[in-house]
Amino acid sequence: MPHRNRREAMIMGGPLRILQMGNLQLHRLPRPFLDLPEPHHAAFVHAREQSALRGFDAAIEQEADLVLITGRLADVEDEPRLAWML
Repeated sequence: MPHRNRREAMIMGGPLRILQMGNLQLHRLPRPFLDLPEPHHAAFVHAREQSALRGFDAAIEQEADLVLITGRLADVEDEPRLAWML
């Protein structure tokens, strides 16, 4: 699961609200699930995408000024359909 962390930093006299998500790798199936039969892969890929979307929704709900995404987000060459989400 992606790591989400809400932090506030003081900048220009007011708080800067930052939501950080890291190493989402939306194009990859988590290593423990690689041995599952192919029909089950879609459920896990969908769960990762939903988790990322919840992170973006949280940024909106918390009125974040910045969403910091660290690490690898997605490889749209491996998974072209992810381009719509980004």
